[in-house]
Amino acid sequence: MFYFTPYLFTGLLQAIFASKKKDVDHKLHFKREFVDFGLDFGYFALDWAQYDGKEENDGPLILMLSGLTASKIEPYIINFTSHLC
Repeated sequence: MFYFTPYLFTGLLQAIFASKKKDVDHKLHFKREFVDFGLDFGYFALDWAQYDGKEENDGPLILMLSGLTASKIEPYIINFTSHLC
């Protein structure tokens, strides 16, 4: 069950706190791959998370949809990914 902290009682305060928290793992890097669907259908990008010095993982594939305005450099994406890798 989820319990919010007393000082982060609204979604806006939680978003502000998450954007200011900078505990980034510097060993985590992303490799971008573009998938092209031809002239009429465009393309999209896949970002694969990798640690320095670690071979490719044979574990499960986890799909994270960050929304329209977020990207791989958002702190919540990096923190969540570093806990999964």
